[in-house]
Amino acid sequence: MHGFEKKCDLDVEMAVDLIRERDNYETVVLFSGDGDLMRAVEYVCSEFSKECYVFGARDHIGREVFDAQSSGAVKKILFADDFEYRLNMHRGRK
Repeated sequence: MHGFEKKCDLDVEMAVDLIRERDNYETVVLFSGDGDLMRAVEYVCSEFSKECYVFGARDHIGREVFDAQSSGAVKKILFADDFEYRLNMHRGRK
């Protein structure tokens, strides 16, 4: 085929991996506030007793992530800017 580019379906691939690789992890740590993965997260948490933490940018967290936290699938939502002071603690020191 000419004129078509393959679309990256990273969300779908990650959702499949969450389920396929379930025996290889205990905790899910997502570095994304995208709510597209929440259905897969809810599934592995309810069916396989996994825990999930989401690390994202404030004001860029999908409603689905907060809903998943309310339902107990997401244990905690962490915001990158809350950790900025730790990242900068030793800068400027010699």
